[in-house]
Amino acid sequence: MKSPMKNTAHSRLLLPVILLLTLLLGACGFQLRGSHELAPELNRLNVAAPITMQRKLNRNLTAMGVQVAPKGTTIPEAFSLRITDTNADQRTISFDRNVSAAEIEYRREFSFELHSPDGTVVLGPVHIDLERVYVHDRDRLLGDADERAVLDRDMNEEAAQRIIHHLRRLSSQQIRDRIAASASANS
Repeated sequence: MKSPMKNTAHSRLLLPVILLLTLLLGACGFQLRGSHELAPELNRLNVAAPITMQRKLNRNLTAMGVQVAPKGTTIPEAFSLRITDTNADQRTISFDRNVSAAEIEYRREFSFELHSPDGTVVLGPVHIDLERVYVHDRDRLLGDADERAVLDRDMNEEAAQRIIHHLRRLSSQQIRDRIAASASANS
């Protein structure tokens, strides 16, 4: 049987250790994924993107508490996130014994910019390149089309997450500095 005295001493020692670790993690900038919010200037956004990308961005941004303008409308005096370019490309990276494509590299490229309400480019253009390799089976052409559709969805989701990551890294001070720098350069 355990002594109640040992258990109490163990609890008293454990609590300060946990508090110390929590303080250290917070002091070094550690945050749980998804817990870092955007700068207050970005709490209202107009998003211009291809429809599938816009849906992903809108869903993720709305989950963070950002007011996003519905497709085809704008929020006055809000910053604008614009996907300026998207490209898809593929190339064969290996062949089977019949000299048919065996593995295919699928690439997606995205570029975006963040504009202030007055049109100043605050961030960008930022380029995001994503690659995936999939096995091509010439006997399953329908399966290949399904796999490409899954890859497109996954890559759009990853690109949306990366875009939001770039937005999270912007502080209010950086936004103000970039707008001021642009204004002084145009004067």
